[in-house]
Amino acid sequence: MIDFLTWEEERRWRCSVHGVMNNFINDIFEKLAQEAARLARYNKKPTISSLEIQTVVRLVFTGELAEHVISEGTNVVIKFTSSRISGLLV
Repeated sequence: MIDFLTWEEERRWRCSVHGVMNNFINDIFEKLAQEAARLARYNKKPTISSLEIQTVVRLVFTGELAEHVISEGTNVVIKFTSSRISGLLV
């Protein structure tokens, strides 16, 4: 027999899962940021550029996943830049 969760149990479960995923994403972001900062310092650059971010993504993630992350990140930056430019022209 299948047990169904009550509304309250499901809400607690979803909050728990949401918290775990949030911590996971924050940990990955922190790791990428630290490695990018380390790479910028190594190259004696005062700021982190997209090149450092892409390099770090290739180091932290592997193979097809790294390429997918870089592709999606590039698309987001293009969308953001074009929306800012179109907002200035209006």
